[in-house]
Amino acid sequence: MKKQERRQFTPEQKPKILREHHLDKVPVSDLCEKYKLRPSVFYDRQRALFERASPVRPTCESHQATLNPTASSSAA
Repeated sequence: MKKQERRQFTPEQKPKILREHHLDKVPVSDLCEKYKLRPSVFYDRQRALFERASPVRPTCESHQATLNPTASSSAA
């Protein structure tokens, strides 16, 4: 039995697949079937993308108060 070759996705293709799931709401199972991916590979790529992304920092003061309620009560 011949060993199956690994598919190589370009750096442009990897986020495109993740975007289909997050923006177009395509189920992971459908994407895995379409691109012949294992779900673990999809989730590994997703985790890697989120780890590289910069953290979102809220700028709204009321949101800051909900995140750190002790800071707003001590200021009053």
